[in-house]
Amino acid sequence: MNCQECQPLLIDSLLGDLSPEQASEIAHHVETCEACALEWQLVQRDFSQLAETSEPVDPPTDLKARLLSSLPVKSSPAKPLPANEGLTIVADVPPTAPVVAFGMSEALDEPVDYNTLASDAHRADGAGWTKFALLAATLAGVLLGGWGAQAIRSTLAEAAAERAVAQSRAQAATTLATTMQASRRLTDQATLRNAAFTSAESPSLVATLSWDVLSQQLHFHAVGLPAKPDDQTYRLWLIDDVGQWVEAGDILASSEDDPSVYRLLAPAPEHEHPFVAAALALDSAESPDLDKHGRVISQTQFGPAAGE
Repeated sequence: MNCQECQPLLIDSLLGDLSPEQASEIAHHVETCEACALEWQLVQRDFSQLAETSEPVDPPTDLKARLLSSLPVKSSPAKPLPANEGLTIVADVPPTAPVVAFGMSEALDEPVDYNTLASDAHRADGAGWTKFALLAATLAGVLLGGWGAQAIRSTLAEAAAERAVAQSRAQAATTLATTMQASRRLTDQATLRNAAFTSAESPSLVATLSWDVLSQQLHFHAVGLPAKPDDQTYRLWLIDDVGQWVEAGDILASSEDDPSVYRLLAPAPEHEHPFVAAALALDSAESPDLDKHGRVISQTQFGPAAGE
């Protein structure tokens, strides 16, 4: 199993939705892969934060039954509770471990530490990851305010996706800084007006446009643009103070070796009105009636020149 196969299954493993064979493969990979071990810790952290910020509730009956059938339980001398007052489980764990109580109408005096309970269950029974996943899913029912497993999975997946985007943007920013260095080396920074592009459609996009108002040169660099069909072209537009759009040029991949980096170095078009904004659009030769500017990916305002 490699990282691409392992990481999408970490949430399923946490919730106990994998076969024993899959869980074993993931456990082995996480033990030998630093990147996946870190991602596993982050997924557990996200789950723990969900548990800590949610109110205890009575879990679904099926989760209650699964916990009863999977954990070693000692006979409790306590008097059995009536059916409508809930059920108390005393697990074979050290005295310092928390006790999980179901059916309580108010919050527990102390928060349940799901990591401690999972660790104790792991030592008490050789099932390992399967036990931990079952405990995690059960405690989700106890602690997460009635959420189902699908809601938990969705929340954890969103957190993982946000981390992936942040990592992608950090890598893109590093690449972008390297590609921009040469084109700006001989430019007087005091005469530059800069614009930064972002896109909800493409959250990994990192793009900047520098307009040298003295030499009237445009320096555009972008990393993280989504893949496009061969018959479509990324194009840069400048927008003046009365809302007129003026084409600045096609944005092309900087090299065949690295098609993810796009660049445009060109003179700014001559125009009677000052440019105040810029837009990045995807034009299609086969759909000229879609919009005269194509499909706008991102639009932004120019900042003032450093010397202004």
